[in-house]
Amino acid sequence: MITSTTKRVVLLAFAAVVALNASACIGKGKAPPPAPAPVISKY
Repeated sequence: MITSTTKRVVLLAFAAVVALNASACIGKGKAPPPAPAPVISKY
């Protein structure tokens, strides 16, 4: 059973990963690595 607090933490962690990938994409000038996929399938 997943509580609302756990969902919130997961969403924040996922948002952080997406933000890091986006900043890496902007810095390198190419598509971000497919890191969020394992995060989504993990939960």
